[in-house]
Amino acid sequence: MSTDPYVRSIRDILLVVVIQLGMCLFLLAEIASAVNDYGTSFGSLAVLVGALTAGGALLVLGWGPEPGSDADAPSE
Repeated sequence: MSTDPYVRSIRDILLVVVIQLGMCLFLLAEIASAVNDYGTSFGSLAVLVGALTAGGALLVLGWGPEPGSDADAPSE
């Protein structure tokens, strides 16, 4: 089966966007926690969610399926 050569590029670009969104959430939550003198657990939870989102997307981007493997093939 032939695959579209742009499928992997689009997937990588979307993962980079997810990494950036996770980092933005992480930084905004850190700022909100600092403004509230680290008194609420909401800021800590948002920091954790942002860090896990960015870290998970980074792992998938770095150690995802190799080009040409069955995971990149479209399902029929």
